[in-house]
Amino acid sequence: MPLQLGDAAPTLSLPNYTGASVEISSLWRERPLVLVFVRHAGCPLCRAHSAELRDERDQFEAAGANVALIAMGNPSQVSQFREFNHLPFECLADEKQIAYKAYGIPRGNMSQIAGPVFG
Repeated sequence: MPLQLGDAAPTLSLPNYTGASVEISSLWRERPLVLVFVRHAGCPLCRAHSAELRDERDQFEAAGANVALIAMGNPSQVSQFREFNHLPFECLADEKQIAYKAYGIPRGNMSQIAGPVFG
């Protein structure tokens, strides 16, 4: 079940794009955090969304928030994803989907990717 407003965030650590272990809660210790989950590094929609976050990062920071991204994959894959998309913020690797499960992020399906059919 996804977290609800007011629920405590799960305490866990993931490797970042360099392989260093990062306690997720440390990312919002000093200021709010925009924590974004993406499917995987090869997903075109995830790349596009990450580019939007990159381009709008200044707005988040002006509002007093940090940005961090969690992607399915190992640190090497996430590092390549970060470099390819020129992402200036923390990117964490969740190869075993530990954070996805802990935060209640449901598995996506094809209709979510393709979108609704009209007409």
